[in-house]
Amino acid sequence: MVDSIPGRVDLLGHSYGGICSLETALRTKNLRRLILYEPPIPTGVESAYPPEVVVEMRQLFAAGDRDGVVTLFFQDIVRVPPEDLEMMKSTPAWKGRLAAAHTIFRELETSNVYQFVPAKFERLNLPVLLLQGGDSPSFFKTAINKLHETLPGSRIVVMPGQQHTAMNTAPDLFVHNVLTFLDGRA
Repeated sequence: MVDSIPGRVDLLGHSYGGICSLETALRTKNLRRLILYEPPIPTGVESAYPPEVVVEMRQLFAAGDRDGVVTLFFQDIVRVPPEDLEMMKSTPAWKGRLAAAHTIFRELETSNVYQFVPAKFERLNLPVLLLQGGDSPSFFKTAINKLHETLPGSRIVVMPGQQHTAMNTAPDLFVHNVLTFLDGRA
């Protein structure tokens, strides 16, 4: 898809989409800049996805409780604070999250078996912004640091007081960091 767009393309990937965007960067010559917001690359330090939580999510899904699946995902895997989760539930985007609840399992399973091979990315020659929430769980921070060590054109921007969903909890901060990078001011 990126190669079908005329001209150079900026690509932003969040969470599992960050893994997809990272791999896409190896398969296209059409990228200008890459933004990765806490892709859950396995680092061997800490498991991001406790198996018992995934089992519970599957039980909820089988019972038709999509809200329970998405709530448990954000609460126990992404570790969104309760007040942020309640805010997210009040937005129009929550309905879309519920409709896509079935995709969470595929993303978790793919993330768990994904193998990040640093040598594949050492020659990736483009500016990369690595966004990180200042209050995010340690496995996201470890992943961002691993990416920064590997990607020669990368820089880390930490969003103070934020976690994995700053586009919801601090949209102005999130947009500011993205646009600053895309405008070449950072």
